[in-house]
Amino acid sequence: MLLAALVSVALISQQQVIPKGVHYKKAPDAVNKLAAAKLQKFFASDPKTLDMSHLGAQALVVGPGMWEYFGPHVPDDLKNATHAEFHIPNANGVQVLEGRVLKTEDLQSWVWLALLVSAHKQKPVIRKANADELRYYWAIIPYDIEEPLYVADFGKNKFLFDFDDSKTDPRIFDVDRVLPMKQP
Repeated sequence: MLLAALVSVALISQQQVIPKGVHYKKAPDAVNKLAAAKLQKFFASDPKTLDMSHLGAQALVVGPGMWEYFGPHVPDDLKNATHAEFHIPNANGVQVLEGRVLKTEDLQSWVWLALLVSAHKQKPVIRKANADELRYYWAIIPYDIEEPLYVADFGKNKFLFDFDDSKTDPRIFDVDRVLPMKQP
């Protein structure tokens, strides 16, 4: 019990490292806490009773790592949703990956349920993104990174959640599974 408390304190006191060249804007602690609490509540939810009405923003970007994670299991409605391309610089030039933009609650619901069911009742560590995760996200987006931005860390899989700028009810507008990056 004491060891767990010490580990928690160590994680909380750890400083987030923002890589050189990444534009990152911090949000007030109160807003970050709301977003983190929303993720913790989501991953503690029962898929049968999950209320998704306050989870996603008006449009939800499903990044290339998340799209790859779902693979061939996505329903046709998602396959036919608005296509998004992500251009990621790597050692061999630029890699083009695909994702989707989901503009309806029904389409977003499939993503939330699939993610929750795939977690198999595992409880991830909800934390701020580390330097490698920030580099990945910075490489695939055309805008500055602004908090709240959190990672649900399952060990092998790390899912990134970018929230909108609401001060009272932050909603997720971008979800992705962090892919390994090859340095250019």
